[in-house]
Amino acid sequence: DLAADLVGGDAGSALLGIAQASALAPRHSRLVAIVDEPAAATAHQTMLAAATAGLLRSLHKELGPAASTCHLLRLAGADPLAVADVAGLLLSPASAFLTALDLRLTADIGPRVEADERVALVTGAARGIGAAIARRLAASGWRVLVNDVAQARATAEATLQGITAAGGRGEFVPADCSAAAGAEAIASAVRAHGRLDAVVHNAGITRDRTVRRMTAEQWHQVLGVNLHAMERVQTAVDPYLRAGAGIAMLSSVMGIAGNFGQCNYTASKAGVLALMRLWSDRLAPRGVRCNAIAPGFIVTDMTAKVPLFNREMAKQLTALLQPGLPEDVAELAAFLVHPASRAVTGQTLRCDGGMAFGA
Repeated sequence: DLAADLVGGDAGSALLGIAQASALAPRHSRLVAIVDEPAAATAHQTMLAAATAGLLRSLHKELGPAASTCHLLRLAGADPLAVADVAGLLLSPASAFLTALDLRLTADIGPRVEADERVALVTGAARGIGAAIARRLAASGWRVLVNDVAQARATAEATLQGITAAGGRGEFVPADCSAAAGAEAIASAVRAHGRLDAVVHNAGITRDRTVRRMTAEQWHQVLGVNLHAMERVQTAVDPYLRAGAGIAMLSSVMGIAGNFGQCNYTASKAGVLALMRLWSDRLAPRGVRCNAIAPGFIVTDMTAKVPLFNREMAKQLTALLQPGLPEDVAELAAFLVHPASRAVTGQTLRCDGGMAFGA
């Protein structure tokens, strides 16, 4: 009897044991629960996976104040080595701001071995999260194309100086990614290298207003940079994508939950999630993965403009009771474009410290 098994049988006892053992674990502990849920899952497998997911959605809120985290991996034909790679990230310090991820791992998409020469494109990378991603990739041996608008040249060059000082390689690609000419300029920079192994669509802006006060220009500006630019750039660089390439698209928890005064922003970030799923399906046969990252409250120049009270409230809305750093997002982006994530595609990974919005 399936219900009895979950209520009082082996499965139910195992779930209770996991929860209670986690509650007794020391601070900064990491829990990764792994369940089988193949495409042709049995009723028992489906129920157990759902029950485990429900348990972890509550458990992460109890573990958060102790800076401990928990995650669920659903196995759907994934190679054991690929599972180990994903679990390795979630059990490492690099996952400090990740909690309550629910990931479905499939058969490998792309090769496991990374290329000797790897080229990555990061849009909106002069500062903030984009710059952190560029630095992280360069530190791992990638040649990074740092894209931003021409007006950000000084900031972008400072980012590149830091990259080269640390032994990394990079170059500035000045272009407005939301314009057709800008997308072509980016493609030209990629063409010069003859290949592209990673794309991080990070460029984004806000023009916050209540919908009553929002102008058409504010609406179209945000959708143009946050959403349509991704499609322009991806279409332009698509011919250069290599098998095994990874695409990471920056969305937001607000694209999942919505937020007062951000109708344009939330519409754009919700659109990113739909575009990610579309590209994931289309690119998988070519061995290319595509995923989205939904950051929560991250300390950047942009969020520094948020009133202090709102910033403190945002911290209190996370299970970990703290904001994230650009480096937290960078660690996740670096993983998603690396072959270690070859079992992960078509998914939205929240980097939000267990934020209550949209949970």
